[in-house]
Amino acid sequence: MNTLPIMFGKLCLKMSAYFFEKDKEKIEYVDVEIDYESENLYRFQLINQVELIDTKLKSQHLTDVKGEMYLDLSKEKIIFEGFYYEEGKLKGPFWLEVDPFSESSEIISRCNPPSLECPPYPASVGTLSINLTPSAPALDSASNNYIPQNGVTIEVKQRESSSNLENGKPKETIYLLTTLHQNNRITGVDTAEKGKNHFPDFSGDVGTIRNRAYVDGYLKLNGKPISSFYLEMGI
Repeated sequence: MNTLPIMFGKLCLKMSAYFFEKDKEKIEYVDVEIDYESENLYRFQLINQVELIDTKLKSQHLTDVKGEMYLDLSKEKIIFEGFYYEEGKLKGPFWLEVDPFSESSEIISRCNPPSLECPPYPASVGTLSINLTPSAPALDSASNNYIPQNGVTIEVKQRESSSNLENGKPKETIYLLTTLHQNNRITGVDTAEKGKNHFPDFSGDVGTIRNRAYVDGYLKLNGKPISSFYLEMGI
C-alpha cells in the first residue's frame, strides 16, 4: 500500500501499511522510512517491536525527533510518540496516531502529490499544512513589558496546485487561522472545496488540552477517507 508522506519541516516520515488477508482492518506490518531531504535516516519494517527513533544520532537537523514507534494492541493504528527539537533545542512532546484504511491503496497510487515546503514546526501531508505555534507575548501597556500568553495559534491551509501568486509561488488557501486557549476546541474544520483538487483534504477538529495542541480527524482523497489522523504537540 502506498501512503502520503508526513512532513515535519524537511523531516519526512513515509509509512506503507500492509493488512492481513483475512482481516483487512488489522495491520500485518508497516514499511517505514524516515528521511531528511535526500538523506535516509531510518528504514525498517514495523511488526511487533517497539522501534527506537533518534534522528539526531548522526547529525543535527533543523527539526529532529526522538521517541518510539509501534503498532497499538488492536493492530489497527501506527503510533509514533516522543519529543521534537528545533536546531537542537527541545521544544516539546508529540503524539502521532495514524489509522490507515486498507481500501485506500488504489486511491493513493493514482495520485502524485506535490511537495509543500514547511518551516519548523508545522506538520504537512502533501498539499495540507497544519501549523501549531504558541501565541506571541502580549505587550502590557501599563508596564510596557511583554507578558507570556498561554494560547496556541492554529493554522490549517492548502497549497493550490493550479494557481500562482504574482511572485511565482503557488497560492495557499487558509481554511482556519485562530488562537485557542486551554481546553478550547473548534469542530468541523474541512479543507474540501468544489473545484479544488487537494492531496489530501482534512476534515475534523482542532483544540488544546493538557497544555498541548491537537488535530483530530481524517485525511481524504477525492472525498473518500484514506486514514484517521491524530497529532498532539506540546506548546
